[in-house]
Amino acid sequence: MNIKKILITELEKKKILKMYGVLKEDTPTPVVEPKSNELLIDNNVKFPAGFYSKKYLAQSELPKEIAKIIQYLKSNNSAFVVDITTESSESKIPNTDKELGLPSPKNRVNTGYLSKKRSESIVKYIKDSLAPYTGPNKLILELPKLNIGEAKLGGTKWIGQPFCPQKLLPSDDTQGYACLEKDFNPGDGVVNWTNGKESVYKETAEQYKREQSIRVIIKVIKMDRGSKKCLDNMTIEVNYTNLAKKHTCNSAIYNIFIRGDLSKYPADRPGILLRRDDGAAYASLNNNSPQAKNVHPDLIKFDNSPTDPNMVSKERYNKFIITPEIATSLLTDGSTKFIISAKCRNLHNNPAWNGGCHEGVGNIIITNGKGVPHPYDEATPKGNNEVKTLVPIDACGTKVEV
Repeated sequence: MNIKKILITELEKKKILKMYGVLKEDTPTPVVEPKSNELLIDNNVKFPAGFYSKKYLAQSELPKEIAKIIQYLKSNNSAFVVDITTESSESKIPNTDKELGLPSPKNRVNTGYLSKKRSESIVKYIKDSLAPYTGPNKLILELPKLNIGEAKLGGTKWIGQPFCPQKLLPSDDTQGYACLEKDFNPGDGVVNWTNGKESVYKETAEQYKREQSIRVIIKVIKMDRGSKKCLDNMTIEVNYTNLAKKHTCNSAIYNIFIRGDLSKYPADRPGILLRRDDGAAYASLNNNSPQAKNVHPDLIKFDNSPTDPNMVSKERYNKFIITPEIATSLLTDGSTKFIISAKCRNLHNNPAWNGGCHEGVGNIIITNGKGVPHPYDEATPKGNNEVKTLVPIDACGTKVEV
């Protein structure tokens, strides 16, 4: 009888081992690159198994990183905002809350519980450490922005390992707590987890440890204090006040956007959609009678004075406010120029304008957060869904070139 040998490549060998859970490869952690206007802290924090209180943070690298942040704040004559992101991962070892001081099974918790508690401890530690420097007139202008990610579960199995066969678990033990017990018998000749985690299962134990971590990314973003004061609560008015034109039109509905420097955004992204001070997502320059035959019912609710029976040739006013949150998002990417644009929304497809909007009816008034007004006459877009720049400005509302 002839026995044939089948040769496989090293790549195929690895693939087969991974299919059966014998070989595990760590996924590389994506590198976060700092921008020119920020300090970036990227750190992994470890807690003892089952614990999450902040007292364990003193033994980590986090205090040194906080000291680095405070030094950075003090050494720059500027204002800052802080973003905190946590990315957590857990192994499939059953979860227990050892902070409770309770014996098993009273300390059992669901998957994700420990990661959430650890993220909360880390965030509170950072916020408390930076609190003396946080406030409207301090180095950090506002409370840190938080991005707490959902816990990811590691790929190394627990149930189904030699020390934890599925068939020996109680039906309600979905995490495999029984396999943690020191007297658990996984079968003849098989070492249980408690007795083998430092010897026969040492490599698996190390894999579990690698899968248990909290990654903390802290961005300390520098911005010009004067620019922030100008952008905070800036108002953008899109009005119709030139009554000499006798504008009578129901095709003058526009979305209003603001964005940072053009070079930092794709051409097809107009920016942040602004809402009028009454909550509407439109600027309405409609100036025809509500009783006109061509009025679309959807338009009336966006007009400023829908109950006015004498709408014809009346002034129309729309005010949009740049909130401090929007101002921060505009400044933190390093932009120094900002583009205000309008998008034509012909909601009732008026044939008089070929499905588009009335052109050039807007008067733009930009009043910065310091109360200084800047009036502009700029043409609004004509084609339906056309986006057109109304005016590019600096942070204080002065028109600039882009």
